[in-house]
Amino acid sequence: MSAYPNQEINFARLLTVEQLKKYVENQKNSPKVETLPR
Repeated sequence: MSAYPNQEINFARLLTVEQLKKYVENQKNSPKVETLPR
């Protein structure tokens, strides 16, 4: 995996973006939930 650090970083960034999208959707669907456990 360390042979392609840039691809790993890009994948991690994509994953983070997807998690953020899901987080925002969850916030819209459940306004009473303030934070997500990490």
